[in-house]
Amino acid sequence: MLSISKCEPEKIDMLPDDIQKLVWRAFFYLSQIENYLNKRSFRRDELPIKKFYKYCDALENLERIIEKKCEKKGIDKVVLFYNGKN
Repeated sequence: MLSISKCEPEKIDMLPDDIQKLVWRAFFYLSQIENYLNKRSFRRDELPIKKFYKYCDALENLERIIEKKCEKKGIDKVVLFYNGKN
């Protein structure tokens, strides 16, 4: 199992180019989800939750795609960590 953090770009650089792009996109989705949660904690009114679920679904699909591509290329399962959480 290969655990990757956004703070460890050298591990990401070891992956094939197509998987690198997917991993960076996954980190983008994770940052958008965290950004949404931070905004929501500081506001009293309800933010539109549609975007939040859109990013969650996109991240889930992207993780499946990364897993399948890694499987095809014989790479161990990649686990993404963002700010110490997965």
